[in-house]
Amino acid sequence: MAILARCSMLALGLFGMWGNVARAAPRRPADPNVVLERLPGGIAAQRKQLAQLRGRGDLDGALQLADAYLRLGRKEADPRFYAYAQSAIAPWSARSDPPPEIILRRATIRQFYHDFDGALTDLETLGRAGYDDPQVDLLTASILRIRGDYGQAMRYCQNLLAQPNQLLALTCAAEIQGLGGNPVPARAGLERAIGFETARRVGHLATPALLAWSRLVMAGLYERSDDAAKAGAWFRSALATMPDGPDAYALGAYADFLLDHRRDREVITLLDARQSSDGLLLRLALACAYLSGHGCPAEKGARLQASLAARFDAVRARGEVPHRGEEARFLLELKHQPGPAYRLALANWGMMKEPRDVLVLAQSALALGTREAAQNALRQLDQPAINDVRLSRLRQSLEKVLHNRPA
Repeated sequence: MAILARCSMLALGLFGMWGNVARAAPRRPADPNVVLERLPGGIAAQRKQLAQLRGRGDLDGALQLADAYLRLGRKEADPRFYAYAQSAIAPWSARSDPPPEIILRRATIRQFYHDFDGALTDLETLGRAGYDDPQVDLLTASILRIRGDYGQAMRYCQNLLAQPNQLLALTCAAEIQGLGGNPVPARAGLERAIGFETARRVGHLATPALLAWSRLVMAGLYERSDDAAKAGAWFRSALATMPDGPDAYALGAYADFLLDHRRDREVITLLDARQSSDGLLLRLALACAYLSGHGCPAEKGARLQASLAARFDAVRARGEVPHRGEEARFLLELKHQPGPAYRLALANWGMMKEPRDVLVLAQSALALGTREAAQNALRQLDQPAINDVRLSRLRQSLEKVLHNRPA
C-alpha cells in the first residue's frame, strides 16, 4: 500500500479513535445498503461510487472510499458512515486471508462498535504478520486505555518511538502517564514537544491533525488536574486547529468541560447545529436543562430530551443496546432516576473505564445513596486508579455515605 495512503489512515485515526467521549449509540443497520437518511450531494455521490466499486475488485479504490467514510464517521460520530466503510471493504474482509490494509480498517470499524475483542484480534494478526503501520500500535493503545490497562497501553505507545516524528509517541504516552502515573511531567514533556514542533519554520514532521490531537490531550491533562484556565485554552486551541473542523469527539470533550464549569450557554452555541450525534445531543440537552429556561426555552429542552429518549428506544427496537454510559447520564441528570442510571453505569464500566465513564458511575452511586452502591463504586475507582481531581472529590463523598456521615 502506498505511503500516502498509510499517512491518510493515520491522520484520520488521531481523532475519534483515541477517545470515546462523543460516541453515538451504535445504530448499525443489518443491511449496510439500507437508506436511513438522504445525505447531502457530495456524500450521496460517494454512495454512488461505492455501488460502482462493488464487483470491480479494486482494492485501492475501496480503501480510499472506506477512509473517506471513516473520516466522515469520525467527524459526526455517525454510524451510517461506518456501515458504508464496512460495505466498501466487505468483499476483501470476507476472505480467509484479507489484505492487511483491510484488516486494519476492519479493526477500526470494530472499535467504533465497541467490539474491542474483535478489534484486538485483528490488530494482533497484523502484529504477528509484521505489518508496519503506526496505526496498529495507536489503535491498540487506544483500546487498552479505554479498558483501563495502562501498563499494556504504554507499551504500544512506546512502540511508536520508532516513527520519524516523536510527537506521536509522546502524545500517546503523555495521555497514559497522565491517567495512571504522574501528570506533571506528562504535561511538561508534551508541552515542550508541541512548542518545539510549532516553532519549526521548515522540516515539519507533525501534521496539523497530529498537533491538534496533541493539544486536545494537553487540555485533558489540565482538566483532570483542575486547572480550568489552561484546560480551556488548550481545548480552544485544539478545536481551532483541526484541519477539517472540530469532530464530534473533540466537541463532546469540550462540552463536558463547559458543563462541569456551568458554562451552559456556551454549550448551546457550540452544539446547537451538531445534533446528529447522540452524544452531542445529550450534552446539548444537559446544557438546556441546567439553564432552566434562562437561555434555552423549556419547550426546546423538552424536545431535546424527547428526541434523545426516542433514539435510545429506536436502538432497542432494532434489538441492539444503546450506549450505556450515555443513557446512564441521561437517566441520572435529566430523568433523575439514580437506580437505573447506576445499573447502566456499572454495566458500562465493565467495558469502558475512561474518566467520564467512572465519573458517571460514581455520581450515580452517590445519588442513589446506599452503602452497597457507595462501596461498589469505591472499589471500581481503583480498577484502575485514575489521576483526576473530580474523582478524588467523589471518593470523599462516597466514603461519607459508606460510613453514614453527612455528605
